[in-house]
Amino acid sequence: MEQEIRNTVKALIIGYICYWLLSLILFVVGELDEYYTGLLAHDFRQVYIFETITILITAIFIPSSLKLFNWVLQKRICNLSITLALKEYMVWSSLRLFMLLAVTLCGIFCYFFTLSNTGGLCALMGITASFFCIPSEQKLRRDLHIEKTE
Repeated sequence: MEQEIRNTVKALIIGYICYWLLSLILFVVGELDEYYTGLLAHDFRQVYIFETITILITAIFIPSSLKLFNWVLQKRICNLSITLALKEYMVWSSLRLFMLLAVTLCGIFCYFFTLSNTGGLCALMGITASFFCIPSEQKLRRDLHIEKTE
């Protein structure tokens, strides 16, 4: 059981690192590459649509990713056996991080395509929300009510 917990935490940490690397790589590419920077900045209608979609995705995904995970944790995961609970925890944690990744990437794309600060602010909100999802063994044990065996 202890090995399964460590493997789950290790996989969650790898996913979290991939979230940060993908966000960072996309930002660096956007800063260095001039091909798509400002691609939509000349068309105010497209800027408005892109900003509105980015804001809606941010407003829907951030609260739902954090609250949905908490709800599923309390109502579904805690009632399972430890092995199944670890698998479900992994799935729902990955889904939560994927939702935050969608917010962050959409914000970064909006920032570079439209040259608007709205996308950058939405990306920063997604990154800030990801700090609530930092995986650790202590957090997993606390969420699943698993006592540490000596």
